[in-house]
Amino acid sequence: MGSHGVIVAVYWDARQAQLDEAKELLLSAFEGLAKSGYDSWRLKGQTRKQAGGNSFVPTSESVTTLLARGVNRRDIGRDLIPELGYSFGLWSGGPDESAYAFSGKIGNATNIGKNCLLLELPRVGPLSYESNKINSLLLFKKLILLSSANQGIVCKSTEIAWENGRLSPSIVSQAKYG
Repeated sequence: MGSHGVIVAVYWDARQAQLDEAKELLLSAFEGLAKSGYDSWRLKGQTRKQAGGNSFVPTSESVTTLLARGVNRRDIGRDLIPELGYSFGLWSGGPDESAYAFSGKIGNATNIGKNCLLLELPRVGPLSYESNKINSLLLFKKLILLSSANQGIVCKSTEIAWENGRLSPSIVSQAKYG
């Protein structure tokens, strides 16, 4: 995925979430994504070819497995670190310019990073921001409500900047929240 397209991003501060809570949030997010046209998913792999064959259909079971794969572990002993929450990452497959990706972190109860849901839109095609503007903005609002985010933005990915733990007010954006 190229990193020069528009992103739809929502962020929230430290908030613990159990696996079932994280799963329900993500399942609801997938419903909103599908309604906006983003409904083809692949698990990320170590190579593009490997990832291309790993299709992902969001169900209660598959989302639980996806989140469980993204639990942080200690380097020594491999013990779970539940306070860091669950990370995930998926993409649509296809050529870079028309591919999209969805990633995030849910249930991080520390001040190390933020909880977030991030949708990288394709640079061209029917699902790009320019072609799918209304659905992208409706999805942005839905993700804010689902996650109870305290910040959000729709902007070029290269514009993201932080000041004192908050999105910079100088970011050129299509939409902002918080």
